[in-house]
Order: sequence, then structure tokens, then C-alpha cells
Amino acid sequence: MRRRIELFRANCKLCDYTESEIKKVIPKETEIIVYRLEDCVNGSCCVKAEKYGVKAVPSIVIDGKLAVTGKINSKEFERYL
Repeated sequence: MRRRIELFRANCKLCDYTESEIKKVIPKETEIIVYRLEDCVNGSCCVKAEKYGVKAVPSIVIDGKLAVTGKINSKEFERYL
């Protein structure tokens, strides 16, 4: 089964760090979608974030379930894969 990772992030160093760390360890066949909240002009990102219960960034949703909120490094993230 192909996994899907969604990252909700802002334009900040913490989010930059988290995105680069998770990209180090996700398998190539994993789909990753990055929602940059500052680019969300029509509200679609906010609707998705609310659906998943995202209350802070960075937040990572794996296969439709909120898995992590806040800074995470690649070693910590591996346990979710």
C-alpha cells in the first residue's frame, strides 16, 4: 500500500528543518504533499487542517491521521514509517 504524508507548515526555520528531516527518511514510493499555509489563498489548506485536527505547525499527517505536531528529526520520524 502506498503511504501518504501531508505536511502542514509555515514559512519558518522550524518548518524548514522538519520538512528536510522527514524527506531524508521517507521511502521513494511515499507520496508527500506539503501545504505551505502562507500560500493557501482559497482556504483549502485550512479546511484540510481543521479536518485533521491540526492546531499548530509543523504538523504531519500520515495516511489521514495526525501523527506529529512540532519539531521532529529524521531518527524520531522513522518510527512512524
